[in-house]
Amino acid sequence: MMTSPTPPSVAEPGPEPESPHVRRRWLLPTLIIALGVVAASIMVGLGLWQAQVFVDQGLSAADSRAQMAPEPLEEYAPIGGPTGDIYGRPVTTSGVYDSTDEVLIPDHRNRGFYRVLTKLVRDDGTVVPVVRGTVTDPASVPAPPAGVQQVTGIFLPSEPDLGAVPEGQLSSVRLSLLAQTWPETMVSGFVTAEPQLAAAYGMDEAPVELPSGEGSGRNQGYALQWWVFAAFALGMSIKIARDISHGQNTLGGATGPAGAGPASPTQAPKKKRRLGGSMGGATGSAPSRAPTEQTSGPDDSSEA
Repeated sequence: MMTSPTPPSVAEPGPEPESPHVRRRWLLPTLIIALGVVAASIMVGLGLWQAQVFVDQGLSAADSRAQMAPEPLEEYAPIGGPTGDIYGRPVTTSGVYDSTDEVLIPDHRNRGFYRVLTKLVRDDGTVVPVVRGTVTDPASVPAPPAGVQQVTGIFLPSEPDLGAVPEGQLSSVRLSLLAQTWPETMVSGFVTAEPQLAAAYGMDEAPVELPSGEGSGRNQGYALQWWVFAAFALGMSIKIARDISHGQNTLGGATGPAGAGPASPTQAPKKKRRLGGSMGGATGSAPSRAPTEQTSGPDDSSEA
């Protein structure tokens, strides 16, 4: 008994390898976008650097104002008049301390410390709030010196409210709340005594939060300019990469599949003949004859 031969096994075709043409099509757009991202990142960093320069200049300007020579407070903060450019600068004034309505303010920067706020009554009856220093024990606050005192310190604006505190205390030197406790007319700010004066009062110096100064507007403009450039560079790189990819796809569709080469020129006449035949049938005109029919012999023509 003869056995039929075993048919040879056919290997299943594996995935087609990616052609070099396809790899080249996405390599250039990807490289352009990567360059755009790198350029935009550098420009963003330059913008952040200029912004930091702006902030540093503001801090430097505030420190410089705090080191200026003291000015008479009455000349810059008159009662009932506008306050001049004096916030964050040293001032000097005189009066008599009145500790009857003295207020403790918890120091939110240093836990366990309290700022001591005392009213300084001037000759005209107006009051200047003065932070004489800080203490750690609210029950043992040194009494202010008697008699007329010359006070020198940094003149600061009213502070924002910082939350709830025990009764009899204030969360900050907020002049609108202080006016509910002190009935006298107050200036539009308060004075934090200089460190030497706080030591003379038997206290530690009180921290000073200077008003933020303004840096150079030129650096702020440079920062915005670099960020605009970064957005432009990233957007243009994406647009150029998309245009290149679209152009390559269009070219690839015109030449056929990758590696197949351009379409054969002999295919175009065949398409035209089919188009002509279909048009002739639609309009009722006689269809064109094949080349063999046009070269018919004499006998065929006589029979027609």
